[in-house]
Amino acid sequence: MRNSRQNLVELWRTGPFNLPLKDKRRFTLKYIFPSGRQAIACSLKHAGLSRSRRMAFPEWSSHCVISALGRHVTPVPLNEVLKYGIEIDAVLLYEQWGWPFTNSAWEALEERFKNKIIILDMVDSADFYFNRRECPNCKTLIEILSLNKILGLRGGGLAYFNRRPLVFAPTLKSQLTKMLDDQRKNSIFKKDFGYRDYFQNSDQAVNPAIVNWVKQNDLLGAIEAEREIRQNNLHFLLRSRFSSCWPKWMVDVVENGAGPGIAPIMKGAGEKRLRTLASVLEKEHKMRAVIYHFNWSGNPLKPSYEKCLAVPVHGMVKDLYSILKNIR
Repeated sequence: MRNSRQNLVELWRTGPFNLPLKDKRRFTLKYIFPSGRQAIACSLKHAGLSRSRRMAFPEWSSHCVISALGRHVTPVPLNEVLKYGIEIDAVLLYEQWGWPFTNSAWEALEERFKNKIIILDMVDSADFYFNRRECPNCKTLIEILSLNKILGLRGGGLAYFNRRPLVFAPTLKSQLTKMLDDQRKNSIFKKDFGYRDYFQNSDQAVNPAIVNWVKQNDLLGAIEAEREIRQNNLHFLLRSRFSSCWPKWMVDVVENGAGPGIAPIMKGAGEKRLRTLASVLEKEHKMRAVIYHFNWSGNPLKPSYEKCLAVPVHGMVKDLYSILKNIR
């Protein structure tokens, strides 16, 4: 049973997307952060925010994101900010699973948070470079990308400050980083998970495995190739009965090149039906599917969270067309 579970295609990539360099023009290593969450934390510091400043954040944010925010600002749930008119200095906006906001939603967000610092959390969005946002009315636009979520690396993140990449300044000397890497088999790092987790939660150094990958691979090319694979899988979904519950804005963003890594299906289905389909996908097709809540409005100012079955559409999903065709 353990081996069969290990062979499952998970909701997020669990293996790297390798695209070896064809020339020596590699991505500049100084822009690589230990993780997406550390890119967020460093961006807040770079923006001059402090604990006396309030920052709105989505209620469904992960604990690691909330912890990263709490180191530099006072987080306030976005729903309470909107409901009670709480004054804030910055806001974190998350493109859920990589699904971009509608144009009308983005216009409303710009108006609502005019002259504020906006952090656009695009950690799941493979169209990071394909569809860049403009925000002339906000004080600062910070865009965050995760190399772990998009490319399946063991960490790594990028931060863009008004479209310019931020530089990560590690506080650990390279010799000490190498020593940690050499001591992977010590009791502290018995499992690769613990070793990886250390770097993702550290603001001191980038995992050497990430550095080596960037030296050997075309980072921007890999992100674009991953987006194209996701696009193919999303179009398979569009032509299936499983997209019948998608509102028009979801169809539009797919046709405009969006690159989410997870897709919501079966909106409105009962719990039993969702669990049955999840079981079929896992047992017969080796694909993880999980019951989650998805914001079907595409607008964080007017969210409409409803249950769905979340299924992966990232680059590790092979032959999605056959899977969808064979599901009864």
